[in-house]
Order: sequence, then structure tokens, then C-alpha cells
Amino acid sequence: MEEINVEIGRLQHEINERQATGKATQDLEKRLEELEREKHELVERIEALWSA
Repeated sequence: MEEINVEIGRLQHEINERQATGKATQDLEKRLEELEREKHELVERIEALWSA
């Protein structure tokens, strides 16, 4: 989970930097969405384990 959070933070920072310089961010935004989806699925699995 920590690794996902670090990567999400890194991508958000890089997206902000690219936006500030007018560069395209679609590739980073797609990867960010994938990581956020993975994180959400991981949280759901953890919650399911705790409630089992």
C-alpha cells in the first residue's frame, strides 16, 4: 500500500510539473487512474479480510 501511495504522489507531482510547462499529461493521468483503481481494490480486499 505504501508503494502505491508513493507512486501516486510522484505521478501527481509530475502531472503538476508538466501542466505548469504546458506539456501533455494524458499518459501520466492514465497511469494515475490505474494506480488509484489498484489502491481502491486493495482497500476493498483488506476490508473484506477484516470483516471475515
